[in-house]
Amino acid sequence: MKFFLKPKFSILDAFAHPVKHSHFDRLFGASAQSPFWYSRSSISLLQVAIWKYKIVGSKPTVWVPSYICQDALENLRIFGCEIEYYDAGFDLKYSGVAKQLKEVKSDDLVVYVHYFGRNEAIGLAAIANLVKKSGAWLIEDAAHCLTQQGNVGRYGDFALYSPYKRFNIPNGGLLVAGESIMSTLVDNSFIGSRDFMYSTFRSDLAVLGIKVGKSFGCISNIKWFAKEFVRSIIGSRRYSYLSHSSSELLLRDNTPKFVDSPEVSYLSPFLLKLYLGSIESRTNKHRLINYAYEKLIDVIRKIYNFDVEIFWSDSSYLFEIRVLSSADSLKLSELLYGFGLPVIRWPNLPKELEYIESSAYSVYERSIFLPVNESISLSSIYRIVSSIVTNDLSSKVDSYISSLPSSFVQSNSYMNARLSLTAGELVTLDDVSSKTGVVGIGRRIKKLGASINLFSFGPSLSGNFAELSNDLEHFGCKYGFWFKLRALVIHPKLVLSPDSLFLFWYSGFRKLPIRSWRSSVIDLKLSDDSIRANLNKKWRNQLVKSESFDLDVSFSNEVEHILEIARLNEEYLKSIDASGTNSKFIDNLISECSSSRSDLDLVCLRACHEGDLIGGVILAISPEESTYFVGWSNDKGRELYVMQRLLWNSIVYAKNTCSCEFFDMGGIDVLNTPGVAKFKIGLNGTPYTTAGTYIYVPRCFRALVDFLFF
Repeated sequence: MKFFLKPKFSILDAFAHPVKHSHFDRLFGASAQSPFWYSRSSISLLQVAIWKYKIVGSKPTVWVPSYICQDALENLRIFGCEIEYYDAGFDLKYSGVAKQLKEVKSDDLVVYVHYFGRNEAIGLAAIANLVKKSGAWLIEDAAHCLTQQGNVGRYGDFALYSPYKRFNIPNGGLLVAGESIMSTLVDNSFIGSRDFMYSTFRSDLAVLGIKVGKSFGCISNIKWFAKEFVRSIIGSRRYSYLSHSSSELLLRDNTPKFVDSPEVSYLSPFLLKLYLGSIESRTNKHRLINYAYEKLIDVIRKIYNFDVEIFWSDSSYLFEIRVLSSADSLKLSELLYGFGLPVIRWPNLPKELEYIESSAYSVYERSIFLPVNESISLSSIYRIVSSIVTNDLSSKVDSYISSLPSSFVQSNSYMNARLSLTAGELVTLDDVSSKTGVVGIGRRIKKLGASINLFSFGPSLSGNFAELSNDLEHFGCKYGFWFKLRALVIHPKLVLSPDSLFLFWYSGFRKLPIRSWRSSVIDLKLSDDSIRANLNKKWRNQLVKSESFDLDVSFSNEVEHILEIARLNEEYLKSIDASGTNSKFIDNLISECSSSRSDLDLVCLRACHEGDLIGGVILAISPEESTYFVGWSNDKGRELYVMQRLLWNSIVYAKNTCSCEFFDMGGIDVLNTPGVAKFKIGLNGTPYTTAGTYIYVPRCFRALVDFLFF
């Protein structure tokens, strides 16, 4: 496994679509006048200190958590700031920190660190309240965060990001100023062009006799390109196991003689906009890497009897492993390194901590980290897991895996409707295994002697890991034998988890870069009152308002009524330049469902006001669940909250009339349809994300395919 401590350079990135400037600002919670580019986040922090100094006339005291990297403080020390430490606690949840900050003055700066990309901002609200009362400035250190997510950047006067740590750029830190502090910066003439701010930064330090390093010029960019080309081939050259996983605390006191250059490479903003154009796929890859690490640590914990806890979030910079026994910390580090993993111990603690009582020592001694970035190979992690469990799979991986309730997509009627659009034939799985349930319905499309077998929301899986892996391998060999020009692509309705991801990899399936399906499901086995009580308060209040209006709400399975709602929805989507379900497919599906042999029912719920149709929904009802398929309302309907009324009545109908056990919201797309997503999320169903889309790779091709793509 190559050691990639940060993403490697790829020539494919040069052909990506850059993110728009306005969207770039939104990704970092920035205003029109910020973010401000500096070479690194420690320079951004120094810039804030300089601004505070110029306003109050004295160099600020900077309050930082004791569990912090010395590198972040070096430039502040050169400037002459006094550093005060507070204890964020062994769990890094900032419990009781407000009491430690009672001596903060209006001239001071207080730094809150979002460790390892966590976005919950635990304890930050209390700290922000105290800092606001004192008149000091609050700085959120989000250097480990990919972008502004969750509660990151919500409380501070400033937020610091370090794109050069998360993306492959020469250098670059972003300083984002909050709206409340921006007027102060403008009034003091601190804001201007990038060149103005850099020259002012240098002149402010020159007045104090402080030297500043050389700017990042053309030669530096050429050297960076050369270094990155080599690193993409051999991995991170500077990685050293001894320096990153030593049992000794790294206490440094080697303050340099000059401040780092403030200038950012002209390549950094350009490259970052390219990378951010694919931010969703990068975040998804990070999530998969975290799941793979989680599976690895789970197996190691069981086999080698390590008592550990793990911490990560979707935007994690590092995968944190907390070893509860400091004696086992070095043992686990050596074990992971022996498997070929780039083990990291973080941070380089400040020298002063030798004389301060702090939990930072304990956190450092017991914490091990693994890097998280898109250049880490999933297959390289899973090969390690596989090498550990292969000899005794059933005892080492004893998880039971089961699909979610079968979707209406897994019906003959749905598949026939799809096949009517493309030449193909139906594939039915009912004999793959006699031990476990690997069943489903798919489509086979043939062209030029080759065939591709597609299973949407299938097959359905149920069984323990060892049995399912054998069955899936057999399934793959039968329907995805490349030598016979057969390909097999599946998207099971199985929840994304460490177990499901490893199951498919171990069985020969490789995940394709296609977005996983996200939705939520309501358990209809609960009482009507329980389901209603669980609704979002605002959503429930809107439902109550809608129920107070005189609306004529009725159910219908008449073809013309269902077609009417489908057409109105199609016209509305066209009016807002949005894509929807293919109208010909809906026609075919309605035709299939009206047949006496159909295994799927379509039902329409309509709402009229004063004789006029103002809204309607189409439900797809299969034996196990009902799915919200299509919804439409006009301006009057939205004014009367008709969709809340229709959807609630649909849930009650599916539960009490159709005896369904679950109600699926039919997909939630926060990125492309945020308004609809917010509406669906308001029902407070149980959210889920499927494991994704996979292609079966025969054994003789796996090593090559993994090397090239995975």
